[in-house]
This record gives sequence, structure tokens and C-alpha cells, in this order.
Amino acid sequence: MRRFLAFHLALVLAACAGSDQVLPPHTLPSVQLENPSVVSEGTQPASPPVINATGLVWPKPPLKLQQKLSLEFDGQTRQVMAFLSLSGDVIEMQLFDPLGLPIGSLKWVNGQVEPNSAEILPAPISDRHILDDIVLAFWPQEILPTLMRYDLELAVDSHVRKVSEGLQPLVIVTYSKPSDVTQLTINDQQHGYTLKISSVELS
Repeated sequence: MRRFLAFHLALVLAACAGSDQVLPPHTLPSVQLENPSVVSEGTQPASPPVINATGLVWPKPPLKLQQKLSLEFDGQTRQVMAFLSLSGDVIEMQLFDPLGLPIGSLKWVNGQVEPNSAEILPAPISDRHILDDIVLAFWPQEILPTLMRYDLELAVDSHVRKVSEGLQPLVIVTYSKPSDVTQLTINDQQHGYTLKISSVELS
């Protein structure tokens, strides 16, 4: 499952070799998802989410970030541009290739992905690991324990947030500067990939 999930994420980013250009915001159709209950025969069930996203609300004033995402998986690196918007009960990530052409978007309301019907994240791939990573990286650390699964442990310092299940690390978020969300790395060990994020806040 981990290799299958990251493989499809790599496909989404395959045409997006790095570009640092600033892109204008766009309004995009949401990424279409297959019915999450449809799982191919022989496919392993998805790992349970880290975050209990029911009723999830961004606890700060609205935040908009322009981002450069670099995905490392299986010895390969793919890059894509993104806009991340956090406002109240709405989380939205819009994705672009280096030429500014839309790849798609993901949108959650009250922690639930907007319903659609087809391709970039097909079943059994869940949007939930993406939502987990966003929350673990950007939410205030004092709120995280109230959002996490009861059987998980959170260890934090000024540079690192680590979520573990027993002795097994699941997700490690590392900040290049103390609690600075403009440069961070997410090592998602349960899904087998590393995501580096550079962000610039938009006014």
C-alpha cells in the first residue's frame, strides 16, 4: 500500500521538474476522487489516519501560502507548485505545473474531502494522509494532541514534531528554523515518502 500510494503521488508530480516562478492564483476544479469504498481485489486496506479530522477548524486568522513541493520517493524527486489556503473550516490546496497550468486541487470542509468522482487520487488511495501532513506541519502544536488518535504519541521541540505508534515513528516534521513553517520537511514513514515544502505567505 505504501509503495502504491507514493507511486501515484509521484505520477501526479511527474511532469513538474522544479521551477521557482511566482504563479498567479487560480480557481480550479477539485481533484476528482473515486468512491473511497471501491478497493481493488487484493489491495491492502489503507493505514488509519493520524488525525481525527471530524469538525476540523483552522484555529488562526486565514492563511494563504504559495508553496514549492518536492516529493522524494524510491530514489526519485518530483516538484510541483501549490497554493495552500487555511480559513475556518475550509482547507484547500491547488496544484500547478511549472508553466502555471492547473493539475488539480484538494478541498476539505470540516475535515471532510469535497465529494467528486475520478482520477488523480483513485481508490484505495486516500486524501487523508495529505490532510494529516498539513495538520501536523501547520497547526499549533498545543492543539495537536486533541486532534490525534488516542493510541499515538507526539514528541515536540523547537525544530521537530514526531508522531509515533509505540516505538514506531509514523510521521516526522522537521523545521529548518524553530517552528518556522516557511521551510520544512515531512518524513512520512508509514507511506514511504519525504515531502519538502518551501512556503511564502500571500497577503
